[in-house]
Amino acid sequence: MVVLTDAGCERTGAESLPAGATSIAIRNESGSVGNFELVRLEASFPELVAFIAEEQARIATAQPPQDTPSSVSVVGQLLLSPMGSGTIEATLTPGTHAVICARLTATEDLVLSIFLVGPYSVSE
Repeated sequence: MVVLTDAGCERTGAESLPAGATSIAIRNESGSVGNFELVRLEASFPELVAFIAEEQARIATAQPPQDTPSSVSVVGQLLLSPMGSGTIEATLTPGTHAVICARLTATEDLVLSIFLVGPYSVSE
């Protein structure tokens, strides 16, 4: 399970998943709209960690976020209202995956904060 709060985003449960169809439970305990993207990494996890840190710095200075790097492929997405819950359904291939959690304004046009959960190791 992945849980978003006003202060961060955390994972409970497995750090590795089998390849194939999967469901990841998501809960938005923040006071904002939550956007969750399950991504597959073509580059290293530390590179995505660095990108998220850059995005956090941009958000802190009221700059708009950048596009997701080309080394990341979105394989599942979920948008949840405050205090909502649901699941991301996806078919995973072997490799490294992660969940990017973002708190959005009510109109979904501005990112308030962004966090990273992972990595998930996916194997045959």
